[in-house]
Amino acid sequence: MKGYLWRIMAGLLLIVGGALLLLSQLGLIALRGSAVGSLILIGGAAFFLTLWLSDTSQWWPTIPGGVMLAWGVSALLTTVGFPDWLTPLIGFAGSALPFLYIFATNRAENWWALIPGGILALMGVAVTLGELVGGDWVATFVLWGIALAFVLVFAADRRNWWALIPAGVMTIIGLSVSPLAPSMQLLLPGALIVIGVAVVLRVLLGWR
Repeated sequence: MKGYLWRIMAGLLLIVGGALLLLSQLGLIALRGSAVGSLILIGGAAFFLTLWLSDTSQWWPTIPGGVMLAWGVSALLTTVGFPDWLTPLIGFAGSALPFLYIFATNRAENWWALIPGGILALMGVAVTLGELVGGDWVATFVLWGIALAFVLVFAADRRNWWALIPAGVMTIIGLSVSPLAPSMQLLLPGALIVIGVAVVLRVLLGWR
């Protein structure tokens, strides 16, 4: 019975979808564009998540299922008057959950899931903070969120030292596009020079 669960869900979704369209055509309910989109996303999420529940060893359905559910709920909340700054947080953070679940199931092999999962979660926080603090900070917080995601990859396994490179690059770029950029004109090139000198000295002097 478990193997047929996703087929049953698919049939139920078709029935519900058809019933809603029929009621809309008869004028008994009014479906607006945003509401229809939300229902389609949530229905698609139910299909993929049911497919995953029928065989939890296959984690891939959690990605489209989780992403569609997160943005479907986010769009639905928008239609009922939730604050605009809150809905992106729900969408991005909810989209990160399946990747964090995949990482948790096997941290050694699925370390890669921290990158999209961390980026999505931190982008949600970054966009929300940017909207609350000021629109000029949105791009900076997003870039710093991506940088922090790569730092988490390094923290999870110190052998992934390469993750510090994009983390450093995103941090510098985020600073360069922030409202603080005009006052950092001399500090940024100075920091790059200091880092470059440290790298050269480490090679020449054999520092560990």
